Amino acid sequence: MIKAKKDIDDAFRCYYRPLCLYAMHYLHDMAMAEDIVQDCFTELWKRMTANKDVSNVKAYLYMMVRNHCYDLLKKEGQSDGNLLLSDLEDSISDEECEERSLIEAKIGR
Repeated sequence: MIKAKKDIDDAFRCYYRPLCLYAMHYLHDMAMAEDIVQDCFTELWKRMTANKDVSNVKAYLYMMVRNHCYDLLKKEGQSDGNLLLSDLEDSISDEECEERSLIEAKIGR
């Protein structure tokens, strides 16, 4: 459990801000982005304290944040249920969006 706490603390310090910026690319609302990221860290914490391995925490968090954004937009913005993940991807890939969020977070410090 102590290792899980240290791992989650390290991940939070490293990825919280970039993940919020990443979520902003989809949601355009900082409060909603922060809520999504906090929920994802809570889910990661539960997974790690249950001794379920996460081999790549960064990739896991980014995928989880993207999926939560998708779910929220589908639930609140698209009542017809026709929203696809590809609809969230403007002209840049997820990888480029992730990289931009990391750079933006470093610049904003």
